Amino acid sequence: MKILGRILFGLVVMFFGLSLFQCTQQSTFAEAIAYEADNAIKENDYTFFKSIFPQRAKTDLLNEVVEEETTSFNLNLYLVGSEANSSIIFLVDNYSKSPRPQSLKLFIQSNSKQDLQFDLVSLGKENWYLQWIHLDKLFEGQAFIEDVLDFQIKDDTVLLYDFDESTGPLIASNDANLQSYIKKENVAIAHAQTFINIADATLDETVSEKVTSTKHKQTFQVNLLEATNQDVYVIGNFNNYDVTDKKYKLTKGKGNDYKGTFDIETDDKDLYYYVLVGDKIISENNLAKQYQRTYVSKDTNLETLNIETITPIKLNKFQYKVWIVMIAYLAISGVMVWLLFFRKKKGHAQFKEPEPKQQPKPQENLNLKSITDVEERDSDLQVHESETIIEAETTEVEEVKPEVEDVASSVEDSKEE
Repeated sequence: MKILGRILFGLVVMFFGLSLFQCTQQSTFAEAIAYEADNAIKENDYTFFKSIFPQRAKTDLLNEVVEEETTSFNLNLYLVGSEANSSIIFLVDNYSKSPRPQSLKLFIQSNSKQDLQFDLVSLGKENWYLQWIHLDKLFEGQAFIEDVLDFQIKDDTVLLYDFDESTGPLIASNDANLQSYIKKENVAIAHAQTFINIADATLDETVSEKVTSTKHKQTFQVNLLEATNQDVYVIGNFNNYDVTDKKYKLTKGKGNDYKGTFDIETDDKDLYYYVLVGDKIISENNLAKQYQRTYVSKDTNLETLNIETITPIKLNKFQYKVWIVMIAYLAISGVMVWLLFFRKKKGHAQFKEPEPKQQPKPQENLNLKSITDVEERDSDLQVHESETIIEAETTEVEEVKPEVEDVASSVEDSKEE
């Protein structure tokens, strides 16, 4: 039981230690964000907000000064990414409301979901609100990066900004997919919303700019809003837009997701393609919708794709606080372990009957210069007194003899009388 108790205690200490480490990491990260963002707002330099991730689009997604009757603010959107994700940074600053709220609400509409809600948070002392959205993780169970069709910003229930979706989506999935470009992977994405009959469709057989012929491993990802039992396949400039060519048929995955990877050897710089479902084709504004994606290889320079690589700002200014907290936690845990398992415990007090007192032995006189007095014991335990020897100086004493005769005569005379 003692061993089991020690193991359980160790697991508890480890669990709380990891939780404390993660919480402290997040706290110091947020503190560093607040510090850097405050300085950026003070200096009116937004470079920091675009430098949190190692890659970013050269062109900002949106820059707008919003002015309403009672409020005004600046709105900036940046497309950023890394090999792990593609993201949009939403930044609101100089919000004129006073006192201003601690957060604003952001609502996003994608192909599959409506009113995805996030918080634009204010972490520092200056007037700014920040949030970044990972486009491949907008909601649980998301398979592919989706188009961002619309978004709104609200202060509680008050609408502050409403994007005009009539001009098209904020950003299409193929344009948002920075991470595939960064990893030098060819991935093309399409989301089906409306269809028209292929017989009624007019295909724009776009011709791409020519480069050195290269063999590419091209992946197509397609998401349908509704289930179908029809074949899903793609056509494009890689097969001369032949609608009868079923070679590039996609395989059904989870839900209404389809995927296929093919070897395409071409001298085209860009990929242009359409998605067909049975005898229908994905459409937009009652026209066949054409998708575009640039081919990449290991030698592709991201600058040619409007992507710049930067050195992200290090947000570890307050990292030392993590180690202080963890050292203190380990010290406290160590003391607790010692007290519980390794400290020697004192035994419990027990009642003992008092032992009979022994009479003290008489102190022996050890001054035996001239006198020796020893008691010796035989095997029968009887005591024999030894002689006591006294040595002293002697002097000659003259012997005095009483006159016995005179005394005897005097006695006899008394009797006769």
